[in-house]
Amino acid sequence: MMHLLSISNVILLCVFIKKLKCNKIDLDNLDVVKVHEYIEKNKPLMDLTINGDTIYTQSESFLSDRKFYIQNQRNIDLNTPPVENREIGIYKTTEHIIKPNVANSTNGSRELRILDHIDGIPVIGSPLGSIMEQILINVDTPNYLEAIIWLQNVIESIGISGVTRYCEITTALLNTQTKVSILHKKYSTFIQMLENLFYEYRLFGAPIKRLIEIIAEYEKSPESSHAKKSYSKSCVLLAKNYSKYTRLVNAFVWKDVLDLTTTKQMKDELEYVIASCYLKFNKTYLT
Repeated sequence: MMHLLSISNVILLCVFIKKLKCNKIDLDNLDVVKVHEYIEKNKPLMDLTINGDTIYTQSESFLSDRKFYIQNQRNIDLNTPPVENREIGIYKTTEHIIKPNVANSTNGSRELRILDHIDGIPVIGSPLGSIMEQILINVDTPNYLEAIIWLQNVIESIGISGVTRYCEITTALLNTQTKVSILHKKYSTFIQMLENLFYEYRLFGAPIKRLIEIIAEYEKSPESSHAKKSYSKSCVLLAKNYSKYTRLVNAFVWKDVLDLTTTKQMKDELEYVIASCYLKFNKTYLT
């Protein structure tokens, strides 16, 4: 008898094949031409405005954690299980931390200062494109890496926002007559797209990998009460753990899941979220 591949294995297989064809962003050989190429490539993101109260834009004490480690040590395996800080519900690393407010540097160095203001212009409330252009034209030695890091931050946040919304809405659909397994199969290419995009831009892939694990666990006994309970619990935890990574920009309008009172509303919202992610990323990955 032929055994069908599980949905999660299909996703992982597709991701592996795609990675063979996908080049990672080269952070060690950036120049003004290459940065502008990435600006043009990600044009749908450039008008999105940076929000506050995220891991990317919080206070100085918050900025000394895992995010600086990841942004400045891109050559390491970013999917190595990190240390979980249960007090604030996000993941952070305790080793090789690079503190903020170090001397400004060129992209030849991994030490990097992420600024609250760029040439007197506040980051929060400014469009991504303006921030990147300001970095390039208003310092003596343009910090190309810093410009790209803001792009990475936005892509990463939108992707993680899509993952958490997918989890939240499919959890709500468990309480309807919807066969969620069918949705997992239908939207497996969405998860694959995010996985490949994060690989290309060297982003924090743990939330996506965790979603794949949650789906795989559910598919062992789909529609059973135990599977539904476990899926719901895992999705709630995923959304909580990565809440500070979401909404750096308003890539789509968030609706309270409790306000989605019909199955159609839930399915429409899921379609909207996924379509919004594709809209923002299509020039980056799908073309």
